[in-house]
Amino acid sequence: MDSLSLGGYLGGFLIGGILLPICASFVIDGIVMYFRGRGPFRFLVTSGLTLAFIALFLMSASNALIDGTYGQLNSSIGLILWFSIPAAAIGFAVRMLAMFLNPATRALDEAAIAARAAKQQARAARQASAGVDVLHA
Repeated sequence: MDSLSLGGYLGGFLIGGILLPICASFVIDGIVMYFRGRGPFRFLVTSGLTLAFIALFLMSASNALIDGTYGQLNSSIGLILWFSIPAAAIGFAVRMLAMFLNPATRALDEAAIAARAAKQQARAARQASAGVDVLHA
């Protein structure tokens, strides 16, 4: 088997060294968006995508183990992660700073939180008018 096949060394390098850190940064962004009141959709989608990439990486790593290039795969992924993790952290910090300092983003967040609060109040009013105990429902 060719060690540069997509199921072996090269595939593992691309998935584990490049795509997986990008997906992980989007998961972190999804967590931040969830806590800022924007809903869990982005977090759930990126978590699923990250799990798919982890499964693909495990398949590539097993093929690299069969090829005998697993040691090279680990060392090359370690080398790229040595640079990509700090780059992703810097990128995350810049995105967070831009979100917090941008007044348009802050207004969107406040509107999303207000809309969610209005939905919750409407739901509580419907439940109260239907005779449902809101605290124990």
